[in-house]
Amino acid sequence: MLALIATLSASFTSADVKKVKEIPYVETDDFDDERNRLDVYAPANAQNADVLIFVHGGEWDTGNKNIYGRLGINFAKRNIVFVAINYRLAPTFSYEDMGLDVARAIKWVYNNIENYGGNASRIFLSGHSAGGYLSALTGLDNRYFQQAKIGNPLKGLILIDSFLLDLYEFFTINGIEFGKKYYPIFGDHEQSWKKATPINYLKNCKLPIQAFLGSLTYPGILIGTERLRKQCELEGVKLEFNIIWKKAHRAMISQMFMSKNPMYNYIIDFMKRTG
Repeated sequence: MLALIATLSASFTSADVKKVKEIPYVETDDFDDERNRLDVYAPANAQNADVLIFVHGGEWDTGNKNIYGRLGINFAKRNIVFVAINYRLAPTFSYEDMGLDVARAIKWVYNNIENYGGNASRIFLSGHSAGGYLSALTGLDNRYFQQAKIGNPLKGLILIDSFLLDLYEFFTINGIEFGKKYYPIFGDHEQSWKKATPINYLKNCKLPIQAFLGSLTYPGILIGTERLRKQCELEGVKLEFNIIWKKAHRAMISQMFMSKNPMYNYIIDFMKRTG
């Protein structure tokens, strides 16, 4: 069945960009027909191009890869193979299920991206908001790659206005009842919150990180990103920290719908400099 679905994936080309959509990236019994799919946007004549996997936001219970086709086109026109993924959502699934989905999507990319002109040894992971959280967690906590039965193949992380990078501090400041009410997918006690906190896995991190923060974003994101910066300093992790002035949370990603937005230059320059 999976092979048949793959052959039915939408595929079309333009002068600059080849797009292949609705590709299933899971072959196990828990395959979700809507959520375990990804889209590839590749330069029409790509050869050994860098690869950027993007994880959408939406507070873990909404969001869809289909919104980000403009990003895919804009990156592909700059000689980057762009992969937008879906993942299973709350409340049915936990953050751990989502982290596993991200790892399984990365595994598919690693095993297949050369067919689209991408370089499997040059894969970067990015996300916005909740997608930034999942990118950080999956990239830093290798248990998700272990569950997916693949070593961590990433070259770097690119986090865009990411939420709950220090989930533990955010929940303890706001109180247990806050966490239980608004974010039950992370559990209902402090030990579960520690386990779900991305910055707790920086100790053995070998990945360079690029982080973007909107100056007008939510206070919780400001606090969490500052905690990321301080913890990277303590652990000796390479972090490129960028404040984008006069941008609120949603604008941090919607600005990239414009093809000439400078964020593309920042991100691609980081990728090219990361050996």
